[in-house]
Amino acid sequence: MSGPPVVRDDGEIWCYYNALRFGSVRENYVNFRKTGELRRLGIKPEHFEDAGALSLAILRPDGFVSADGEACGSITTKPFDLRGEDIFINADASWGEIYVEIADGETGKAIPGFWVPAEKPAPFKGDSTSHKVAFKNPHDLVFDKPVCLRFYIYEASLYSFWIE
Repeated sequence: MSGPPVVRDDGEIWCYYNALRFGSVRENYVNFRKTGELRRLGIKPEHFEDAGALSLAILRPDGFVSADGEACGSITTKPFDLRGEDIFINADASWGEIYVEIADGETGKAIPGFWVPAEKPAPFKGDSTSHKVAFKNPHDLVFDKPVCLRFYIYEASLYSFWIE
């Protein structure tokens, strides 16, 4: 059972809910001869005295779904116009890294100066809901024709990106 979610000013979503420690009452484990598993897990009979609690789940902003890369992964966006806006990502690369590449929207080929293997900008590492992407060489990010972004994801999760 839970109440309505609370959306905080910082975008976090708080969900209060009632959580139960076990799937049933102690007597059912005894009656259905399931106490061996409880014993194996080190659960004592007194643990059933505190069967539940009010709990809080905190969801990161814009963090319901992620694109995850293990050893290697990449995602390419649909073409769009980039006219000087900044690029931001919501990502968790606590154990890995994420590179962002800008490519020609028609051919899919990387634009010189924004090609990861040749220009190798510093990757994003860490966990942020609003990280501004920076490229090795400063650029106004104004392009005459549509571009697409390519994200290289290594042992990380990309939740969202946006331009502003």
